Amino acid sequence: MRINQVHCPPRAACYAAFLALAFAAAPGMAQSTLEDAIWRGTQVQSKIVGKLCTSANPDCIRSEKDELRALLKDYTLWKLNQSGGNIDELLADLRKIDDAFLYQEKIWEEPTVWSGGPPFVFRQEVAGTELIIAVNYFASGALAFPSGVVIIQGFRNQGGQYIFGGEEGQAMCGVLDLRNTQILRSPRPLEVWLLVFGQVGGGFMGDLDRARIYSFDGYSFKEVWAPEDRQNMVITVSGDAIHNTFLGPKQPRFGGDLQEGMEERLQLTAAGVIRTSLVNHGENWEPPAKK
Repeated sequence: MRINQVHCPPRAACYAAFLALAFAAAPGMAQSTLEDAIWRGTQVQSKIVGKLCTSANPDCIRSEKDELRALLKDYTLWKLNQSGGNIDELLADLRKIDDAFLYQEKIWEEPTVWSGGPPFVFRQEVAGTELIIAVNYFASGALAFPSGVVIIQGFRNQGGQYIFGGEEGQAMCGVLDLRNTQILRSPRPLEVWLLVFGQVGGGFMGDLDRARIYSFDGYSFKEVWAPEDRQNMVITVSGDAIHNTFLGPKQPRFGGDLQEGMEERLQLTAAGVIRTSLVNHGENWEPPAKK
């Protein structure tokens, strides 16, 4: 029996790696799929934590992102089909895979009570077809100012079997965290619409917020709404309407920069996301506090 050598990063999940190899090497034994996924994810994350991509080389972790996408796709499909589509079990497992390296390295403590952040798993029935969307987040870059790898994957149930539909998330890569991620009321009967929202750091304006709305029909994702990054953006969803407040670009002036408060209202329609109003409240308006 041949066992391949394993290189474990400092203080990483060597025990999980040993388990994975032991199961793989023993004929007739079922492999511990979750332990293997945790180990594989830990190995990849050890390569991207602390690694900064520059404008000259923005794709410096492309291969690692591809590895994470393949890992999540394989595991999610296996789990959905093995559990009969139990998304509570899937979510619990994804929480063990996402950022496992950081927890096992004790860079920050694994929460005893989940904070409401990623990963997220959503299920919705569309025209008699069950669709599932998983939103995953892996920390990368400098620990002081981390930039996340966001991977959004969609699946459909076809003839009692879960099948991979497509993935998105590249536009959201670089966010520090994900907040206010939710399923919207889709105006198109054959699609699920997903709002993804997070903060991106840096820049001369300070921290900015980024939002995207994606549609998913069981086969592919499409970007439905992609506003520019905005400062102090607060999004409130009510049915098929979105209320959005933010601060406008800084305008230099004597005595300090001018920054105007903006209030936007949007409508979700079959034709897309339509702006119904945009109000400039001037520099003295105080927009709602960020949650």
